[in-house]
Amino acid sequence: MENISISFNIHFAFLGFVILLLLAFTFYVYRFTIPTTSNKIRTILFSLRSSAVVLLLLLIFEPLLTITNKKTLEPASYIFIDNSNSIAQKDSVKRINQIKELISNILSSEKENVKVYLFGQNINSVDDDSINLLKFNEPLTNYSNIFNTIQKEKNPISSAVIISDGIINDGTEPLYDVERSAFPIFTIGIGDSTQIKDVFIKDIIFNQYIYAQKQTELELVVFNDGFENRQVNVQMFEEGKSLATKTLSLSSSGINRIKFPYTSSESGEKIIEFSISTFENEENKTNNSKSVLLSVLNNKLKITVAAGRPSADLSSIIQALEADNNLEINKLIQIAPQKFWRDISVNVIDSAEVLFLIDFPTANTPQSLADKIYGAIQNNKPFFIYLSASSDLQNLKPYEKYLPFSIGQIIDENILVNCEITSGGEMSSFSKFLSNYNNWQNLPPLIRNTTDINAKPGSNTLLRTVVKNVPINSPTFITRSIANERSISLIGGDIWRWQLATAEKNPNFFSNFINDIVKWLNIPQKQKQFSIRTNKKVYSIGEEITFTAELYDQTFNPIDSALIELSVYNEKEKLNYILSKVKDGIYSSSLIAKDKGDYRFDAIAKFNGTNLKSNSTRFIISETNLEKEITKMNTNLLRQIANLSNGNYFAVNNYESLLEELEMTRRNSKKEFISHNEYRLWSEEMTLIIILFLFTIEWFLRKRLGMF
Repeated sequence: MENISISFNIHFAFLGFVILLLLAFTFYVYRFTIPTTSNKIRTILFSLRSSAVVLLLLLIFEPLLTITNKKTLEPASYIFIDNSNSIAQKDSVKRINQIKELISNILSSEKENVKVYLFGQNINSVDDDSINLLKFNEPLTNYSNIFNTIQKEKNPISSAVIISDGIINDGTEPLYDVERSAFPIFTIGIGDSTQIKDVFIKDIIFNQYIYAQKQTELELVVFNDGFENRQVNVQMFEEGKSLATKTLSLSSSGINRIKFPYTSSESGEKIIEFSISTFENEENKTNNSKSVLLSVLNNKLKITVAAGRPSADLSSIIQALEADNNLEINKLIQIAPQKFWRDISVNVIDSAEVLFLIDFPTANTPQSLADKIYGAIQNNKPFFIYLSASSDLQNLKPYEKYLPFSIGQIIDENILVNCEITSGGEMSSFSKFLSNYNNWQNLPPLIRNTTDINAKPGSNTLLRTVVKNVPINSPTFITRSIANERSISLIGGDIWRWQLATAEKNPNFFSNFINDIVKWLNIPQKQKQFSIRTNKKVYSIGEEITFTAELYDQTFNPIDSALIELSVYNEKEKLNYILSKVKDGIYSSSLIAKDKGDYRFDAIAKFNGTNLKSNSTRFIISETNLEKEITKMNTNLLRQIANLSNGNYFAVNNYESLLEELEMTRRNSKKEFISHNEYRLWSEEMTLIIILFLFTIEWFLRKRLGMF
């Protein structure tokens, strides 16, 4: 529906009166002419003059033309169908037919604005008549992709329907995203709801840092259904060689934990596999083994914490670092001008592998200490810098070129701010644990300086600043990795409040946050022009393996025109691939994990007559199929998703009321969109052109007729 209106900066009655006066005057002017002309000519001249004069008058009173459009936006319904392998354990044909019937009924009732997707490890849109693509062959189930797809949708959404068995083995748990959804989610349970007899390894827990010649522990979490009080043998292997065997009595609770001591004789990557003996009547024997790939380091990681002053923030960070026995912490804390705690020498900076700079620098920081630290940073020592309200930005600015951020005009004011994860997914690449939105909700605010601080090109903003619930374009947590330089910055003081606030409900949050910073900074960064890596170390059969290569010239500028040949090999075969350019200096390729085994890979980059060979690395393809570890339908999760979003849960064979609820939701979700377009006619060039044209025609006719 379209509505057109015009308004003036004057009362219409007065405007009409003035127009009548102008028309009367124009009529009076052309009532008699010299020389005398016909009535037709006088009428034309009267019309031209009166039109031009009236238009000119209207311009004086600023006419405003308003066009209002009113549209009704039909909301869309989304249907997400689980295409993962866990649904295909039995009765696959029957389940496909059930899904087809369900989709057909929904489409016949909704008729329009229905979008259908298949999801598993990835998510793909399909046509309404392409449900035959259902093969239940996706190697993983990731619910995060569902909500990522929904968030990208700009049009209104009436509802979502998830048809799944509720078994998740990739990505994060979706409950936080469900709580944020502004529409109901209806879940349809399809899968195996029967209790099967099974024993399997759910998880292997181990320290992130393992060192040669030092004992550590690996802990197994073992689940069982239907074998309580029975005994099994649990065997540990290193590189295929048996290291230890233990007997485990299965608990009636269904969960056991068992620990194995482990000492590696040398550094390097080690494949550790655990295997559980099977029972004759065990229905799923493919999940009785699990492997991990450990990176064994030479010795403890040395960290120097340099602080401009003692503080509660410093104590919290040191406490989190010292909780890891695999770290060697040296503390260089300034307690007075030219005086350090316990008279520690600034030379501890030289032996550090990672620097933590807390409240640094301050107004009292000695120049010798500043030069020592920035000299280490200039030599590519990885560092974390924590800026609180006590940090002296004026003293920091001369060293800005070494930092992951730039400093604008310095303002000596502080404000309280919160933070939130940015939407680009960088946090997920930094830490899977920290990428969970739930971890960042309801954290106490930080106090920070109002100086304009911006992330430099090449830096990634993982957390952005929120002021009074309004996100602003200012970073809170930044990482920067260019060639062999790595740095992290946290901008905002009183971080000790985070540790205190999460101590009860999420006690590992703060220590994981600090330890993930250490882990990221300690990623081996030898000065290599060419390197290649995989996105994981251990894969199950059917998973997608992604290879990413980085290529630079000798000055570490990215190379954008190279041929990169990838070789993946084991004892039996060797496969070759060509990597595709993603952006300057970044190349990528992927393949599907097919056969179990220990694999190595490397690559050769060819450019400008030069051949560079990458590092050689390894990964494992495990026989374990994550989709077959747990095959029983998780109805509890499906019910939670429905309840949190004000939807409902249905079984696939009992969904009659679903169609009515979808239709009711669709009707209630219709939105009217009203657009206003305003045109200021007094400033429009066309209006002036019309007035000039009318006066010109009148003048031309008067001249032709010999009128004055």
